[in-house]
Amino acid sequence: MQRDKRMEMLLLGILLLQAAVSILLYPRLPERVPSHWNLHGQVDGWMKPSAAILAWSGISLGVYALFWFIPALDPKRKITATQKAYQGLRLGSQVFFFLLFGIAMAAALGIPLSMDRLVPALISLLIVVIGNYLGKIRPNYFMGIRTPWTLEDPVVWQRTHRLGGILWMLAGLVGLAGSWAGGTTATLMLFVPLMAATLFVVIYSWFVFRQLHAQDPNHQQ
Repeated sequence: MQRDKRMEMLLLGILLLQAAVSILLYPRLPERVPSHWNLHGQVDGWMKPSAAILAWSGISLGVYALFWFIPALDPKRKITATQKAYQGLRLGSQVFFFLLFGIAMAAALGIPLSMDRLVPALISLLIVVIGNYLGKIRPNYFMGIRTPWTLEDPVVWQRTHRLGGILWMLAGLVGLAGSWAGGTTATLMLFVPLMAATLFVVIYSWFVFRQLHAQDPNHQQ
């Protein structure tokens, strides 16, 4: 896959911004930094400032490295056919973790935040972004709804991802609406529609495959 120089500069800019924020805030962080919150937005885990900074830096660098190396691991360069979706998901993931880092640092500095609303809202937005690109993903080794039936037939892949994209976007919007309630309600409205949408498209991929091959046993893949 040909590297998009502007995209690489943007992603590296996000990483450098996170590094700069980390350096700026580190002297101001308390002795214990919140590292985990329960469903009600209450802190139930702590880290030392240095460990927290290293953890968030490691996550962001890990996401960047993962997406960087995927094309190099693709033996047949199938990922090239879905470059636009790949780059969109790459950017969305990097921004997502940067925003989580920002929220965590703000909470560590004592800024009052409703974590049980903000985190589900961010995850819901990421799901909407993923759903937006699902229908544009072409058959490949790394991304997408990889069931035995989508991998076997490109037509099944296309139909499954087209429907899956719509359902994931709807699930993300439901989660986003539920995030305003916070607490257990936000969690349920985030994950229940997402799991239902995922289960439905898996079954749908089987149904489409069976339908196509029942109608035409010699169906050309």
